[in-house]
Amino acid sequence: YQDSDERDVKACYLLGANTYIQKPVDFDGLIAAIRRLKEYWFEIALLPMVESAYNPLALSSSRASGIWQFMPRTGAHYGLEQNFWFDSRRDVVAATDSALDYLQKLHADFGDWQLALAAYNWGEGNVARAIAKNRKAGRPTDYASLDMPDETRNYLPKLQAVKNIVRDPEKY
Repeated sequence: YQDSDERDVKACYLLGANTYIQKPVDFDGLIAAIRRLKEYWFEIALLPMVESAYNPLALSSSRASGIWQFMPRTGAHYGLEQNFWFDSRRDVVAATDSALDYLQKLHADFGDWQLALAAYNWGEGNVARAIAKNRKAGRPTDYASLDMPDETRNYLPKLQAVKNIVRDPEKY
């Protein structure tokens, strides 16, 4: 991707880290996380904008937390400690590393980034059941063919919209 795209993503992460984290920012860890993000689609780096507007303190009504909106159980499974005093789902660097591990696993499970992102949003079990239901009915099992909640159906278009704005802000 273009250098300006990477610079925009870095600025978003730095803004989030400096605005919301009350402890010193681990810039080495942040740079490592950004380098790891570069291995993925540019869109993956923008996913926290859709999830939380890059707010590490974001907390959903279903108790998902941090910029990547990890559910408590999923966060714990991916090494994000949570206790009375600390919730590492709110740690930008640790959560980014865990989110990339989780997204990599979802992509390996479903073999498709659209399905992996749907699973990230809706849950891997829900996507697997929707695929099984379509397969049993002889219907296609791609993202567009699955029955899913509106929030998940609109997830990829929201991500595309953020990407369009970041790539050409003057247009929007």
